[in-house]
Amino acid sequence: NRSCDLSVTSVCLSVLLLFRQKTAADGKRQEVIVLDSKRSNAINIGLTVLPPPRTIKTAILNFDEYALNKEGIEKILTMIPSEEEKQKIQEAQLANPDVPLGSAEQFLLTLSSISELSARLQLWAFKMDYEATEKAKGFELSYLEKLPEVKDTVHKQSLLHHACSIVVDNYPQSTDLYSEIGAITRSAKVDFDQLQDNLTMMERRCKASWDHLKVMAKHEMKPSLKQKMSDFLKDCAERIIILKIVHRRIINRFHAFLLYLGHPAYGVREISVHRFSKILSEFALEYRTTRDRVLQQKQKRADHRERNKTRGKMIMDVNAPSDEEEEIEVSQSVSVCVSLHMHERVSAVMTLPSLTSPTPV
Repeated sequence: NRSCDLSVTSVCLSVLLLFRQKTAADGKRQEVIVLDSKRSNAINIGLTVLPPPRTIKTAILNFDEYALNKEGIEKILTMIPSEEEKQKIQEAQLANPDVPLGSAEQFLLTLSSISELSARLQLWAFKMDYEATEKAKGFELSYLEKLPEVKDTVHKQSLLHHACSIVVDNYPQSTDLYSEIGAITRSAKVDFDQLQDNLTMMERRCKASWDHLKVMAKHEMKPSLKQKMSDFLKDCAERIIILKIVHRRIINRFHAFLLYLGHPAYGVREISVHRFSKILSEFALEYRTTRDRVLQQKQKRADHRERNKTRGKMIMDVNAPSDEEEEIEVSQSVSVCVSLHMHERVSAVMTLPSLTSPTPV
């Protein structure tokens, strides 16, 4: 009975596999499909951005970074076949040796032939992340929002405060940043997504207006009014076309600027101009406030050091004369005293009776 059940099971499995063979009416070759449509489509879409399966296997075995980048490794990590999938594919291949496997099944079979696939990919991904982090000279834009919130455990000062202190000490001539990015601050007040929707709506209404004008022209309508409305719509159409070109070029330059800042290519289109400008504008405002506070603290410390220099010293009159001035005043006083003394002696001599005159009897 048990052998009979096994034979029946194998026959049923063969029938099911044959039933699920992909036989196209236009004469395409048959393929054995084991995976469900969702899983198969996801793998096939991933294969469009990956090297050929043979190249992938060689690159994984040799850790070849030129053949497979970090995004490719992350993509393959999501495609690692489970034990059940490997077993189904192998059984289907044994049951239908003359029918090729589907592209998704063949890729999973190739991956399953690599020993310790998950461990290899995880190690390789860590190696790439470590090297990229070690050489990184930038940061994600969203980190700017966290600078005022992260504080040290000793003085409870924010990370932005420490950054401002370093900038002020090393670059004392630097500005407050906020006054330098007025254009970005103004851009933060504009919703570029809404602007694009407005341009699309204006274009649609302009086209509809042309149709309305054609319908009206079939009936009685003054030629002057028709010409006036035609000129108006023509001018509107030209302006809308120019605005769309300007908008597209601005967005393209913004995406190129994000790539210059180091953003990955796959994430550039997810960042809006409004979000980017708002983050920079708010950070610049926080930076200016923190910078003013740092400068005030620095000035207070400088004043405190100056007070410490004069602490304990004798307070002297600022208007008191110096030693040289005192010597000059003393010498002048002595000269005046000598002159007065000589004058008194001469006057005394002049008032005495003459010693040569005869003495009266």
